[in-house]
Amino acid sequence: MKKMLLSIAVLMITVSSFAQTKTKAITNYRVGIATAIPTDVYGNSTRIGIGSTFLEASCNPHPAKKYTYTLSAGYFRLVNQTDSYNQIPVMAGVRYAVNNILYFGAAAGAAIYSKSTLGDPQFAFSPYVGVQNKHISVDARYFNFSTKKDAMKTLSLVFSYTL
Repeated sequence: MKKMLLSIAVLMITVSSFAQTKTKAITNYRVGIATAIPTDVYGNSTRIGIGSTFLEASCNPHPAKKYTYTLSAGYFRLVNQTDSYNQIPVMAGVRYAVNNILYFGAAAGAAIYSKSTLGDPQFAFSPYVGVQNKHISVDARYFNFSTKKDAMKTLSLVFSYTL
């Protein structure tokens, strides 16, 4: 009798452990526009971004959890008092959803210039906080692009639509 109860218990535990459904990862794509407002306004380094775009792919491997991995790219046309240039930041990061509306995260990667004469790719770091309502989201992002001798810092508002 004990062996039979033990066998039934083992069978029930085995069946219940295999009966759990595996959840499928959720992938989203966002497109939008970004503004770049300079935060390092000393000297001749005032840079304002115009005509900027933003693309992001995100994957939540465990929908029950609140974190999402992101891969983003953008296009910034930066203008200062004497020059203008194009920059393409490519970053990977993590976003954490506080609730259905509020989220925050950080991304790191590289910023590549459209012309090789402007310099090597820069290290890019961007913490952010945002709100989302269904398909529309607004982020406040702090971009820090830096090399050994120079850094460019901007505060950006990103308005995006989730496809």
